[in-house]
Amino acid sequence: MNRLIVAVALSTLSSLTVAGGMYQWTDEQGRTHFSDTPPPDAEAEHRELRSPKNIGDSEGRAAQDRTLRMLRGDRDREDPQAERSRQMEERQQEQECHRARQKVSRLQGRVQYLDEEGNRVEVSRERVERDRQELQEWIRRNC
Repeated sequence: MNRLIVAVALSTLSSLTVAGGMYQWTDEQGRTHFSDTPPPDAEAEHRELRSPKNIGDSEGRAAQDRTLRMLRGDRDREDPQAERSRQMEERQQEQECHRARQKVSRLQGRVQYLDEEGNRVEVSRERVERDRQELQEWIRRNC
């Protein structure tokens, strides 16, 4: 979050023509502040500011692009739980696709269907072919 505040402040300040510098400090709650005057009750770091020669020149646009890329990257990294969840869903989907492909390959030769109790059930070749086609369609849509 602090990087976001710093990036926004620097981006805003970099688009202005600024003479002199600014002060940066972090308060007791961990928030970073910027000002053209030092805080009365805290130690601050003085920073010199540079601005692009002309707003809109390639150097200024490049700085804005870098800032936007950094902000987007921070936003992507803000929620590691969401990233772990996304990775877990991808692994589960890969496993389901693998199992479906294995079932399709088993339906190529002689097939025996079993009921819930493990007893053999007679099925027609058309039923096996229909099941194989349904699996292939599911794989096409999901894998």
